[in-house]
Amino acid sequence: EEPRRVWERSEESVTMQKQYLEKKKISSIVCNMMESHELVDEMDAYITCFTDYITTMIEAVTRNKGVVGVVLGDHVHASFNSVKRCGEHAKCSVDTAINVHFVLLELGVEVVTGVTCGEAHC
Repeated sequence: EEPRRVWERSEESVTMQKQYLEKKKISSIVCNMMESHELVDEMDAYITCFTDYITTMIEAVTRNKGVVGVVLGDHVHASFNSVKRCGEHAKCSVDTAINVHFVLLELGVEVVTGVTCGEAHC
């Protein structure tokens, strides 16, 4: 018998996942600050910029019924309709991305955002 590869899930683990998790449609947004590494030399400017960025992201996601799941450096990932119910999750995620982009642009912080929608076990 061949050994199972690490990335392959057993039939038992798939069954357990389906038993405890609900399959539903969700939306996700990922956001990164552009050229943040260039500001590290000017620590005060970096701290101000980073604080504005994180605060804006959290406020926009929360206002649009999403949940911030990961903040790793300047990488932020949030989901809509996974933890908290959000009937218009696709619209809410796009609204968040647009809002964040323009608010941060006014503050002089350039960001790149990505939005995706699909099914997930949550």
